[in-house]
Amino acid sequence: MTRRVTFTCDVPEELYRAAEQKASAESRRVEDVVMEYLVRHQRPRPAITEAEAQRRKQAFERHFGRFSGDAHASENEGIDADLVREYQGKQEQ
Repeated sequence: MTRRVTFTCDVPEELYRAAEQKASAESRRVEDVVMEYLVRHQRPRPAITEAEAQRRKQAFERHFGRFSGDAHASENEGIDADLVREYQGKQEQ
């Protein structure tokens, strides 16, 4: 059995009106018209091998834990101190 989820999105009013008109003409719910459209126009995902899935996962995970720069750069005290130093330097010039 397929799990059902709620999906909410904003669409232009004219798009909604078109779906609403189609649903009304066919005595159906707008949700069913939209779902039918999505199912009909979905792009099938190409099947990949387990080896390819593992290769992609490892390539993605190589980026875990990598950081370039100061790990504490977003701390307010450090930012404040940097601003004070910069401001004082300009005052002395």
